[in-house]
Amino acid sequence: MPPNPSVPTPPQSPPPQRPLSPRPLRRDLSWQSLLRSRALRVAALLLLVAGALFVALRATAAISVGTSSGITGTNSTFTLSHTVPAGTDRVLIVAVAQQDPSTNHVTSVTYGGVAMAKIAPSWDNNSNNEVTLWVLAAPAVGTANVVAQIRDSGGVLRAEDAVVRAVNFTGVDQSDPIRISTGDMGISNSITVTVPSATNDVVFAVVATTGDADTITPTVGTELWEQTTGTNGTSVRSEGAWSPGAASVTMAWTTANSKNYTVQAVSLRPSG
Repeated sequence: MPPNPSVPTPPQSPPPQRPLSPRPLRRDLSWQSLLRSRALRVAALLLLVAGALFVALRATAAISVGTSSGITGTNSTFTLSHTVPAGTDRVLIVAVAQQDPSTNHVTSVTYGGVAMAKIAPSWDNNSNNEVTLWVLAAPAVGTANVVAQIRDSGGVLRAEDAVVRAVNFTGVDQSDPIRISTGDMGISNSITVTVPSATNDVVFAVVATTGDADTITPTVGTELWEQTTGTNGTSVRSEGAWSPGAASVTMAWTTANSKNYTVQAVSLRPSG
């Protein structure tokens, strides 16, 4: 039967729409891209590890004890040609062991014309012998003169028996190289000094006694030198030694004969 035009046709509802799923992003899953991605992650990890290792090593860098040189004699001005090799965080220490410092003392030490700082306190054994230590951070690389002068209280140059030694160190803190300085003095054939120190430090110590002490032998520490200006009671004998740092380090020596002695020791602080 044909539709009746007088009867309106009800509106047709549109067919329900199926919700569209989000279209996945296309990813390149080729073996080349996977290899590149993994290599980048590994490289980044290695860089992080290398950086952490560098920081750790820098923070605990070891101090190296280098070469030393010295002269002896009876003078008011001692001139020593000394070579500082290239190295990181260099420090130069000059030790002067002097006999009979009643009124005459080492008043200045220079390296290549640059003034060195005296490490206080110096130790004077009742005018029998004396040790003074002098320090310079970042000394110039090359060969130059160490010049040490002895003067009386009025500033006049005075000749005395002395042993002058220069020692190179690397890996040392440049702004505050000396953690602590201490010493001792007495009359004995058994010499000791206890130094508050720290792990990764280096303890450096110098003994002065009379020439007739005969020998100075370190029983704790590694010897750097033993030198003397003579073998009688008016001459001076010196010995230098070092030891790895710890919370407390006791340096020790024996002498063949019991004589007046003076010892000064420092703990060097590592860089980093």
